[in-house]
Order: sequence, then structure tokens, then C-alpha cells
Amino acid sequence: MAKNARMSKYIYGVALGLVMICVLFMFQVNKVQAAEMTGVKQVANQKVINGKTNQAQAKANYQSHTQAPRTVTKPVNTKVVPSQSTTTPKIVKNKSPQKLTATHNYKTVPQPVKQPVKAPAKIAPKMKPQLLASTVKTTNAKPKPVTPVKKVAVAPKKVAPVNTKKPAVAAKAKPQMLATTTKSQPAKKAPVKVASKPKAVPKPAPKVAPKPTTSNYYNQAPKRWPANMPGGDNVRDFGQTTYASGINDALKIMKASGNKGVSIEHTTPQEANIATVFNWNPTAKALTYGTGTAIGKHTILTANHVVNDQQAHKPMTPSKVQNLRINLSQQGSKIMRTLTVTGVKMMQYGDVALLYTNEDISKYMSVRKIAPEASITNMKANTPIHLYHYGLPAGQFKNDPMGTMYHSRGKYSMMARNVNPIGYYQMMAEPGSSGGAILNSKSEVIGVHAFRIASGEYQKYNLNTMAELRGNLRKEVLQNIK
Repeated sequence: MAKNARMSKYIYGVALGLVMICVLFMFQVNKVQAAEMTGVKQVANQKVINGKTNQAQAKANYQSHTQAPRTVTKPVNTKVVPSQSTTTPKIVKNKSPQKLTATHNYKTVPQPVKQPVKAPAKIAPKMKPQLLASTVKTTNAKPKPVTPVKKVAVAPKKVAPVNTKKPAVAAKAKPQMLATTTKSQPAKKAPVKVASKPKAVPKPAPKVAPKPTTSNYYNQAPKRWPANMPGGDNVRDFGQTTYASGINDALKIMKASGNKGVSIEHTTPQEANIATVFNWNPTAKALTYGTGTAIGKHTILTANHVVNDQQAHKPMTPSKVQNLRINLSQQGSKIMRTLTVTGVKMMQYGDVALLYTNEDISKYMSVRKIAPEASITNMKANTPIHLYHYGLPAGQFKNDPMGTMYHSRGKYSMMARNVNPIGYYQMMAEPGSSGGAILNSKSEVIGVHAFRIASGEYQKYNLNTMAELRGNLRKEVLQNIK
């Protein structure tokens, strides 16, 4: 019984609640209809009253009627909208109709709810992607159309970074930066490898390529000497003073051995077996001289620059025979024999000249032999050599008269790296010794003294140059001996 009583009470309560809900619903519907009717009546009453009152203001009412369509358009829009049950929020500006939207059925309410949501979307175009993102989330929240509005404002904030990341991935700015860095890194490594290869190439090149041979070998034809060189204007330079010819290498050999074995002393005519070669310059009225050696019965060996014509201004031009003279075994003022020069021959391959006479030189002095070519080409550094010559040496012999004979001892240094047959040697050879014969240990002729380098360390170590009697020069000399 108690249970039946409870059930009956519960059913009664439920029925009563339903009745109350129905009554409230009907009351609200009637209230809304009454509000709509009152609004329409007010508009009509305003028109009637405006038409009856103040006939004197007809013209103003006429103008107001012309503007009325603009004001009437607003209720017209409201009349069209009520079919969609959305006129109440536009006509009634009170907040009560907005509250009613929460109690309307879901069939009529979603339309007015979507319209206010679209209005802010047009005002803030930046939020369009957020609205799109929010629609995905609000589809699951249909029973509560009011709360999704709050979620819409929150949801886009979380979704917005997702959208910003996607375009960043589409742009692929980072991979491009990485690609450029990876390309720049091999670009840096590549030039380092390329730079190392050319450095390695030129190092072995000097040993094999022909460039070092040209830079370390004098391969030029003889040139005319400048006017300030000893001997005159038209004598040729054979490149013996160039670095390519090896003058500095010869100096190194001399520095290593020092001046030991280098000496100069007086000698006798019998030992010297030499001649004085005079060259008279009638224009300048100057007399120059050098040293000569007999290598044939009618031939005296000397240097080109001893017999050249300084006024000719043309290379390889000897003086006239009447301006040349040979004194055999002259010692001071004592002269054994003066010879008349009958001819002059300047050699093309070196600073060597041959003087000819009709008299037999062997009657007055011995004739020197020319050393075998092999002994000249195979001569080693620091090999002892010697020279008989005239000159004006300094030091203890500075007061000697002209025509004094000297015997100088020294050392052979090296064969020059020169297309012309040049050699370097270490000896005290003073002015006046030009054209003197350089002799080996057997007193055989190996070359002709050209000149000394009177400057710096070259002078300190007595560096001299000579024309070696080898190659084409040797052939030329041998063919012209008389």
C-alpha cells in the first residue's frame, strides 16, 4: 500500500509539473504574440495620428512620407524575417528577446544564432580560419548552442598555432636554409682542395719543366757591352755576370774554400813567356794594353776587348793594324822584340781574338799548347790553376812600373750554365791581365781571362771569368791558328 501511495504521488507530481510547463509555455507564446501586435498597432497609430494632426504641416508630412519608405524598410525587413522567427531581436531592442532564444525550439533558434556569429566574422576577417576550425568542434555540441560561442573563442587560439605551423612547413624555409648551408660547406671545402692541388703541381714542375732550365741557364746570343764596361764600347757581353749563368753558385764555392791558395808574385820573362799587346786610340789619344800568349809561330792569343776599336761603335770591330803592336817578353823598359801586327781575327763564340805577325815568334819565346777539351770539361771545383800576366796590382805591388810581370795562382770554381763557353775561377787578376792565358798544372791553355768582378763579395773572394777553349770556340780558335 505504501508503495502504491508513493507511485501515485510521484505520478501526480509529474503530471502537475507537465501541466505547469505547458501553462508557462502558452503564457510565453501569448506574450510574444501580444508584443508583436502592440508593435504593429503603434506603427499604425503613429501614421494615423500624424495624418490627422496639424493639417498645416501637410507639406512636411508629404516630405516625411517620401522618407518614410526608408524608415518603413526596417519593419519590412522585420516582417520578412519573422517568417524565420528572427524579427523579435531586430524590432525589440530589449534584452528579453535575447533570453527567449535560449528557450526556443532548436528548429527555429539555430538560424538566428548563426546570423550573429557571421556578423563578427565579417568584421574581423582574420578570424575566418579560426571559425573554420571552430565549426569542426561545434558540430558535436548541438544541444548547447550558447556554450559553443565561448568555445569558439578558446578553440581558435589552440588551433591557430597549428595553422601557422602548416604554412611554415609548406614554405619549407628551414630546409632551404639547410640546403644552402650544406651547399656552402662543400663550396668551402672545394677551394681548399683545389688550392692544394695547384700548390703541389708547381713544386715538382721546376725539376722537370723547361722553365727552370731557361731561368737557371743563360741561353742568349752575345750582346754589346755598355760603355762603362772595361774594354770599350763595341765588345760583346756573353752573360757571364747573370744569375742564370751561375755567378752566385761560383761565389758559394769560393766562400766555402776561402782565399786559401790564392796568391800573386813577381816572375821572370823566361817563366812567364808572355807578350804585351798595345792598342792606340788616335782619337782619344789613349794607349791601352793587355796580355798575349803565343799559341802558334805567327799567332798571339788575347781577348777581343783588348784589340777592339772603341770609336767604331759596332760590335766585333777590331782596331786597325797600324794602331796595334806586340812587345815580346817585356819587363819594365826592357823589350826583347817588337812585332808588327799584320792581321786581327775576333772569335764569334767568346771574348777571344787572334793577332797575326809575319815573324816567327818561336825564335823568341816558347809556344803554349792548348789543353785537351776533355780535361777542360771535366775540371772539378778548387782545381789549382795559374796565370802569367801584366797589370797594375794593388797592395804591396801598387808602386810597380808598367810592364811588370806577375804570376798569379788560384783555383778553378765551375763551368758556367751558359750557352757560351764561360768559366768562373778564383784568382788575383788585376787590370792589364786581360787576354792572359789560364793554365792548368801542365801549363797548358784552358781559357782566356775576360775580366774580374770588382765589387762586394765578388771582389773579396777574387771572382773572375774566362772564355774556356771548348766547343765551337775551341774549333774556331784551332782553325785560325797560324
